[in-house]
Amino acid sequence: SRNRIRSELLPLLHEHYSRHVDESILRLSTLAREAQRIIDTKVDELYRASLDKSPASDTVVLKTNSLRNETSYIIRELLIRIWKEQGWPLRDMTAERWEEVATRACQQSSLDEPLNLPGNIRVEQTTTYEPFINGQIPDTVLEFDPPKAK
Repeated sequence: SRNRIRSELLPLLHEHYSRHVDESILRLSTLAREAQRIIDTKVDELYRASLDKSPASDTVVLKTNSLRNETSYIIRELLIRIWKEQGWPLRDMTAERWEEVATRACQQSSLDEPLNLPGNIRVEQTTTYEPFINGQIPDTVLEFDPPKAK
């Protein structure tokens, strides 16, 4: 708890490491907040550019061509945003499961086997074609299907 950190840990850090540990922690906190704002801005841009949600269906489609050059961390943050926006359960989504979905989002080719995630969210990878200037370019998409409402 915060009280224990203030009364036990900070005095130990002052005594054994630095009298200025409070200022160092505040600086780190400020840097973390600034970094998170940059991440949130990037995720907002990707969310708007790559997400397709049909009002007639619960299926969420993530166009993955725009994610190819993104880091795994940014893709995981995007996936977490999707989960929160959809109200899907986060509790059982481990770091390994987030990484598994992020990896699929970066793959060029479709996989035959759908992925079943906690909360009965089914992820299927398919290839679509969207019009382009001189023809069509393939786009791999991830389709997220939540369980049907009863």
